[in-house]
Amino acid sequence: MSLAQPSAPKGDIPHPPWVKWGLMLSWRQGALTFIAILTLARVWLLFVAPFDLGPDEAQYWSWSRDFAFGYFSKPPVIAWLIGATTATCGLGEACVRLASPFLHGFTALMLFILARNMFDDRVGFWASVLYATLPGVWFSAGLITTDVPLLFFWSAALVGLWGLREERALKWAAVLGVGVGLGFMSKYAMVYFLIGAGLAAIADKQTRAALLSPLGALAGVIALALVSPNLWWNVTHDFSTVTHTAANANWGADLFNFDEMFEFIGAQFGLFGPFLFGALVFALIGLCIAWGRKERTDFRLWWLAGFIAPVLLVVTAQGFISRANANWAAVAYAAATVFVVAWLLKSRAKPLLPASFALHNVFGVLLICLTIWPSLIGTLGRSNDFKRVRGWEEIGKFVEVRANEGRGSVSYSAVLVNDRLTFGELLYYAPDLEVPLTMWDANGVPENHFELMDPFSAALDQNVLIVARGGGADRIAAAFERAEELPPLEVEIGSGRTRGYRLFAASGYRGAQPE
Repeated sequence: MSLAQPSAPKGDIPHPPWVKWGLMLSWRQGALTFIAILTLARVWLLFVAPFDLGPDEAQYWSWSRDFAFGYFSKPPVIAWLIGATTATCGLGEACVRLASPFLHGFTALMLFILARNMFDDRVGFWASVLYATLPGVWFSAGLITTDVPLLFFWSAALVGLWGLREERALKWAAVLGVGVGLGFMSKYAMVYFLIGAGLAAIADKQTRAALLSPLGALAGVIALALVSPNLWWNVTHDFSTVTHTAANANWGADLFNFDEMFEFIGAQFGLFGPFLFGALVFALIGLCIAWGRKERTDFRLWWLAGFIAPVLLVVTAQGFISRANANWAAVAYAAATVFVVAWLLKSRAKPLLPASFALHNVFGVLLICLTIWPSLIGTLGRSNDFKRVRGWEEIGKFVEVRANEGRGSVSYSAVLVNDRLTFGELLYYAPDLEVPLTMWDANGVPENHFELMDPFSAALDQNVLIVARGGGADRIAAAFERAEELPPLEVEIGSGRTRGYRLFAASGYRGAQPE
C-alpha cells in the first residue's frame, strides 16, 4: 500500500451498497436517515437511563441557574445549553443532558458537508456515520460535557473555512466566524483551530487569500464579537477561567511521565477506535515520508492534517510533561474522521471502514444493554467505569433529611462541604435543603466556582453540619471549638465499592489554620 495518495478530482462514485437491496437512498439520504434514527435512539436512552448526573454535569447544571458570560473554570455555552433544555424539558437528568445527542448528530451532519465539499458524497457518508458511532461519541452522547458543543462549532468552522477557500461568499464567512466564536465560548481548546488555520494558510495559497480577504476579516470580526463578552467577564473576575485552564496543565507536578503519555496514547485507540486510530497514525506518518521524498500527495489531506497533528502532538507532549486526560485531544477527531475516510477509500485498507463501523456499534450495543439492564455492569466487572454517575441521589437525600431535621432540639445553621464535586451534586440532589450549602476554602483563595460563590463564613456558625471527604475532615473539624463526629455516611456505588463521608456537628468557628 502506497504511503502517499495522489490527488484526484471529484468524479462519479459508486452507488451505495444498499441500492442492491432495494433501498433507493443516495449517500446523502443514507447518512441523514442513519443519523436521525441514531439520534432519536440516543434521546430515548437518556430517558430510560438510571444514572445520576456526574459531578461535572451537576456543576454545569448549577451554573445554568445563573446566566453569565463566564464561569470559574469554563466559558458559558455549556451552561446556556443546559439552561435552554431544562427550561423547555424539565429538571430531570435526561433534560440536563438533552443537548448532547442532538449536537453530536449535528456535528456528524457538519462533517458530511465538509467531506462532500472537499471530496464527494461517499466520503461524506462514511465520515458522518463513523463519527456518529465512534466509541468516544457513543459514550459522550449520554453525558453533557464541554466537548460536545466544542466539536459542533469546530466542525462548523472547518466547513466555513473550506467554503471560504473555495468561494468568496458571505455565508462561508458567517459560518467560519460563528463557528470560531462560539467554539471559544464552549471551550478554550478552540485555540487549536487557530493553529490549524495558520498552518493551512502557510501551506495553501487559496486558504491564505481567503483569510486575508475582506470576508476573512469579517469572519474574524464576527468571532471576536462573540468572544468579547467572555473576555470582559474574565477581566472583571481576575481572569479566573483562563487561570484555571492554565493550572490544568499542572506543570508544577512531577515532570516527564512516560506512563501518563502511553496511557493517553492508548486511550486514543479507545476513543477513535483501534482501526481508525491506527490508520490515522499510519497515514500521517506516510504523509511525512512522502513529503521527505518529494512525492506527490493530495493537498486536501495536508490541509486536514493541520487540524489533527498539532492537537495530538501537543496533548501527547502534555501527557509526557505532566498529565493529559483522554478527551483533551477530542477536537482532532473532527478533521481526522474525514481525513481517515478519504485516505482509506483510496487504499487497499478500505475494508477497515465497514469493519470499524461494525466494531464501534458492537460497543454501542453493549453500552445500550448496560443502560437498559444496569445489573450487567457488575456482572461484566465494569462498575468502576460508572462510579461517577451512581450513588449521588442517595447521598443528596441523606444530607437533605439530616440537615433539615437538625440534631435533637438544635437546628443546623449551614452544611459545610470540602469537595466541589459533592457540592454540585448536593445542589442538584438536595433541592429542598432548608439551610445554606457552603464550601470550605482552606486558604482563602478561591480555587473553584463554589469557593468563589458560596464560601463558608463565620456568620453562618451556630451549629454546622460538616460533610467531608478525604483526609481534610480532621482539619476542618479542628477549625471549630466544638466538633462532635457523627456516624459516617457510606453509599454503595456498585460491586462492593462505596463512596464515604465523615460527618461532624460543629460550632465555635475560629478560622482555618494555615497549612
